[in-house]
Amino acid sequence: MNEHGFIKAVHRYLPSEIYRWKIHDTFTGGVPDAYYCGPAGPLFAEYKYITLPKKANTIIKLNISPLQLEFLSKMVKYRQNAIVIVGFILNNKTSGIILKDKEWEQKLDKNYYLANAKPTKEITKGIEQYVFT
Repeated sequence: MNEHGFIKAVHRYLPSEIYRWKIHDTFTGGVPDAYYCGPAGPLFAEYKYITLPKKANTIIKLNISPLQLEFLSKMVKYRQNAIVIVGFILNNKTSGIILKDKEWEQKLDKNYYLANAKPTKEITKGIEQYVFT
């Protein structure tokens, strides 16, 4: 699995009522990977796919570029929904977490990821909460 495959796995479970756009912008740096929209409004999502480290207290670096950080921060400042979705394998299953409220700027360790891990279907439910309610 890689980031592209993880995005496809999440999109597979999204209801058709959610407008989705897998953004591939080679001209403007920092644009998030996906845009979603529903009755409650839009959502920008940056996706990252990682391999969990062996040690529980290891801080996980997401390699979010300065331009991506700038875009996400600007969306939050403008009161737009922006999240980072991090995928990984846990117990031989694709899992992930949703980082919101600028959590992506914090130093989070493997323990945090394990405590907040959700299966792919639940990640989709998290997206639905932003665009439906």
